Formats: sequence, C-alpha cells, structure tokens
Amino acid sequence: MSAATPVDVDRLFAEAISAGDLDGALAMYENDACYVDGDGTTARGHEQIRVALAELLTLHPTLDCYEIDVVENGDTAVLRARWTFSGTSQDGESFERHGRSIEVVRRQPDGTWRFTIDLPSGAS
Repeated sequence: MSAATPVDVDRLFAEAISAGDLDGALAMYENDACYVDGDGTTARGHEQIRVALAELLTLHPTLDCYEIDVVENGDTAVLRARWTFSGTSQDGESFERHGRSIEVVRRQPDGTWRFTIDLPSGAS
C-alpha cells in the first residue's frame, strides 16, 4: 500500500483501519511522525502510534474520509478532511462519530507520501 498523492494517504489509511490492518495503517506514517488523539495525547514514532492505533482497532471500526482538501507546497502538503468513524464500544454499543482532521504529509524519497503530523480531530 503506497500513497502516490497526498489524498491517497487519507484514503489508504481509512481503508486499512476499516480492514483492521494495523500494519497497513501504520505504514502511512513516517517513522518519527506524531499522532494527536482526540484527548490531546500525542503519540510519537511508530512504537507509540502502533499502540494508539491498536486501541482504535479494538472498536472494530469503519472509517470514511471524504471532502479532502489539499494545499501542496513542494514535498509537503496539508490535508483537511471530513470523516465518519463508527464501530462497537467495549460495552457492545454501536456508535458513530464525525469530525474534521488536519494532517501534514510529506513526500518520501521514493515519491510516496506519508503522515508526519496527524490530528484526527484538529479541525473539529
């Protein structure tokens, strides 16, 4: 799974989360990226981001990213997207959340794109 464009990063990430593919979701991040959870907790680097994403996957989620806006400047781009995140809570209740994200993605030496900063609720 490789993101050929900045928009692909959000799309492929959503596909991986919806498929329960932790490694695929983690592959969308640079090794030293940061992920800021809804409560403001920041996970830095693959090890911490893996833990945060694994927790999300316990909810058996479906993630849909849409209305993705992109501002690209050379090898860096800022994304803003609307998202719907649904799943099943630990107590077995179904839920659905909506929000807006802000992400910074960067072109890698091989031409693919990855998150360097991910704020899933950054624009909510």
